[in-house]
Amino acid sequence: MLSQTALAAAHLLNERGIDGTFVAAIIIPTRTIRLSEDLTEAVSVPYADLPGFPDASISGEPARVIAGRLSGRKILVFEGRPHSFESGAEAGMRVVFETIAALNIQVAVLTGFAASLNADWGRGALTIVRDHINLTGRNPLANDRTRERSVNMTNAYDASLRRLFKLAAQDSGISLNEGVLMWFPGPSFETPAEVRMAKLLGADIASMSIAPDTILARRFNLQVAALAGISNLGAGLGGKTSTHGESSEAMLAGAVLIRRVISSMLKAL
Repeated sequence: MLSQTALAAAHLLNERGIDGTFVAAIIIPTRTIRLSEDLTEAVSVPYADLPGFPDASISGEPARVIAGRLSGRKILVFEGRPHSFESGAEAGMRVVFETIAALNIQVAVLTGFAASLNADWGRGALTIVRDHINLTGRNPLANDRTRERSVNMTNAYDASLRRLFKLAAQDSGISLNEGVLMWFPGPSFETPAEVRMAKLLGADIASMSIAPDTILARRFNLQVAALAGISNLGAGLGGKTSTHGESSEAMLAGAVLIRRVISSMLKAL
């Protein structure tokens, strides 16, 4: 059962002209990924106008929901996602995913950036997440008192969606890695020892996001795909420490690839 807060948010979006059938909801953590610029027939509503939505301002600009068309397909973009280290709450996006479910959207595409744990997966490369590891002892469903909190995570990152993304990347001439993400909640970066541990456990990338959002999305029975741009190499790899400037450049390069692959994939969805 969905909360009254989520139902009220969905109703308000409908009143603001965001209604109809959407093929996917796309979660954008930062305006570096300028997906909203690719939309036609765009209509937006600030998070601040929606009950229960998080404070997820991006570089001083308000977070927002944007409806529009991309590759001829109607999608809903959620531009703004707080990290758990900012609020202290892993479930900060819960109402967002509930609202997606209330709008009868079946597919959630999560985007973000990550550190590569493979020296040959360089900055600016793109990875589709196959699975994740969460050894933090934290879970966004910890205070959920319903039976639905026991979410099956066997196919958390939907295999059919991963296949569509790989085909879309191939058609676009983009190299797309596939791997396991390990969640480190941040805000500090991983130590070299933590990077070595993550690699031993089978992780390919490390991220401060995506994993808790995937758990929440699965809680509301959404099919999930997750794309991560490589912003830097993990600590101790590559022989030097990444600079902020290098990471920013890599994020810009990764953002371009994320936009291209999403646009291509939607044609087949």
